[in-house]
Amino acid sequence: MSFVRKLCTAVAIVGVTVLATPLAASAQTTTNTSTSFNPTIFLVFGVIFGIACALIANSKGRSPVLWGVLGFLFGLIPLIIILVMKRKSPPMYAGGQPMNPPPPPPPPPV
Repeated sequence: MSFVRKLCTAVAIVGVTVLATPLAASAQTTTNTSTSFNPTIFLVFGVIFGIACALIANSKGRSPVLWGVLGFLFGLIPLIIILVMKRKSPPMYAGGQPMNPPPPPPPPPV
């Protein structure tokens, strides 16, 4: 199994665990009808999705910082997008020559 698939599996398991814990706790306590906002869940998911998007983007030749921020802010949507995107190839001229070719070798000593 590739690293990306293992990472996605881990994100899914952690996500289900983090979501299931408050849901199970709220199902057991029926006397408290007030709902409280817990920003910790959003921060944990943001960090998990941000790291996952950054790692996948880096492996595909994309900007890990940009995709990490997008993953932190928007969660699952950027993760799906970066998983579907193809690996970025280096820019080429119309003839198939790379735009930034390596420098020529130094001349031989005389």
